[in-house]
Amino acid sequence: AQLAGRANPEMFEFVFVCYRRELRGVGDYIESAGHRIVSAVELYGSGFTFQSWIKEGLRWMLKAAAPDIVLFTSQYLYRQVLASGPLEYRTVVRISNWDGAETAAIDFSGVDRIIACSEEQFRSLAASQPGRTVFVRTGVDADRFRPATLSERVAARKTLGLPESGGVILYCGRLGDPLKRLDRFQEIVRRVARQRPGVAFLVAGYFESHRNSGEAEFQRFCEENRIVWHANLRPWEMVACYQAADVLVSVSDSGEGLSNTVLQALSSGVVPVVTRASGMTELVQDGRSGFVFSDDQPGAMVATLLRALDLPARELARLRRNGIRIVRGSFDLRDCVDDYERVLYGVYRDSPARVPVTDAAPS
Repeated sequence: AQLAGRANPEMFEFVFVCYRRELRGVGDYIESAGHRIVSAVELYGSGFTFQSWIKEGLRWMLKAAAPDIVLFTSQYLYRQVLASGPLEYRTVVRISNWDGAETAAIDFSGVDRIIACSEEQFRSLAASQPGRTVFVRTGVDADRFRPATLSERVAARKTLGLPESGGVILYCGRLGDPLKRLDRFQEIVRRVARQRPGVAFLVAGYFESHRNSGEAEFQRFCEENRIVWHANLRPWEMVACYQAADVLVSVSDSGEGLSNTVLQALSSGVVPVVTRASGMTELVQDGRSGFVFSDDQPGAMVATLLRALDLPARELARLRRNGIRIVRGSFDLRDCVDDYERVLYGVYRDSPARVPVTDAAPS
């Protein structure tokens, strides 16, 4: 969505093809940028299943759209679609979360370009898929995600229902996704509550419709532990979460890729505290721009989190400056969009031309 919103409209027309329209504001953002969304559920009715879309519906929609290039923003959807046979389109696949062995098992022979978002992804894929793997750093909108003024911070906390004073820890993610380890986050909350009852937790995330078995239980957990949970924030409303927070915590498993939420935290002057998941250590330099958990046990994680909350003002300012410098130096959204445009245009340029020829001679 950010790529389409900033790409050159004289060069590219983006059409978003999906199973069902996003309910959390992304669709509004896409359409406000002048792009079209085509939803399978809207075309074929509410009874049309996701598996039917994967197996044949997406192919019907692509045939109708007749695109020059199909861009998959995740290798997971591409892998599922590929099970029904190869695609007859120029194809670009972006690698999102990272599991080296799982990704190595995907047949990329029909792909024109593979976009790696982290250095680890690129090293692995460039070795197994030479000539088609490119490295494009994920970008963050540093104009939107920026450090808050004192008045913005107070206003954000009031809007989100947080206390005006005291530390605030932010946790973001798809809450039903096992990669995000929601159970580990809950254990951390319990321990922090016992050791530092004045610390507030803010959760910005949602349960997907196919992974929502623990949603009611998590709602009760939030109520019991006085956690502020916002499940339906639109992308632009996420800014207030970073304005209100002191620390961002990520307890994701090793498959986490180059995290957008960590990038946004760094850009906003929020201190990230993260696991050693893939891509994380490319963003967070322990003790310089944030903290990396050295131990995966909840007790050690809590100690690191409280250390981040208790930073002296001078040390905190240093970490924030370093984080902002890292983002603006290497992860600017404008550079990211430029790189994507070069990749997509390169694929388009390399496509064989189709030239209809007619004989205009008189009969």
